[in-house]
Amino acid sequence: MALVTNNKVYDMLDDQKLVTDIVELTADVRFDRQNRAALVRTFVKSLLSSPSILARGSAWVIRKIWMAKADLIAAHGEVNKLSFFIHNFMDACALDKSRVDACTFMAVTSDGPISMCLHNAKRDAFILPPLRIADPMGEQLWDPLSGRIEASDLCRTAAAVHHSPKTAKGRLKGLGHNRRSKHA
Repeated sequence: MALVTNNKVYDMLDDQKLVTDIVELTADVRFDRQNRAALVRTFVKSLLSSPSILARGSAWVIRKIWMAKADLIAAHGEVNKLSFFIHNFMDACALDKSRVDACTFMAVTSDGPISMCLHNAKRDAFILPPLRIADPMGEQLWDPLSGRIEASDLCRTAAAVHHSPKTAKGRLKGLGHNRRSKHA
């Protein structure tokens, strides 16, 4: 998490002990994340319940203000928050159906939204399926991995993705997995 003022970023998590103490102090506090003023009031009220954390936090805020003084003046005191989140994706070879079904982090595919973990696990099947093309010979299928054009099979609904050593670079080949038998 960082504070941004005048297009400059300031680390909010640079005092790990203070961050840990504040997280523990506010673990059971409900914050209204839709109302910035209410959030700040609730946070300050929580800090007032712990004078030692309040003193350390105040010293930290004063240091940050001093460090950012020129940017705060240039931005007329406007400060925003920038947060980064790391999502723990499931292993492609060990997807948990209940987690996939309950997932709210979705990717949009031509068949509709699906769990991002499922999309990552079967990425090539979603982004590299053979494409139908029309040419003088009629409808054909072009395979983007091999570059081959084959006669269209209208009954085929999904193509298996097979990689050559060249096209498999960066995929599961280094882990000893046999991709041909893993994907439906």
